[in-house]
Amino acid sequence: MVEENNVENKAAEAPQQDTKWYVLRVVSGKERKVKEYLDKEISRSPFEKTVKQVFLPVEKVYKVQNGKK
Repeated sequence: MVEENNVENKAAEAPQQDTKWYVLRVVSGKERKVKEYLDKEISRSPFEKTVKQVFLPVEKVYKVQNGKK
């Protein structure tokens, strides 16, 4: 148990440069649902201190047909 606490404390005190990025590949159209699921799971688990942000980049794409959006 003592070792586990030391590992958690080191992770919490990690400097900004040790921050890592991870990319998930998800089914098209399910991005928001996956983000919501991740947010819920992170808040329930001890990862709440480790995971700082779940970022969902969104781009609006307009389809033009016969000169109309």
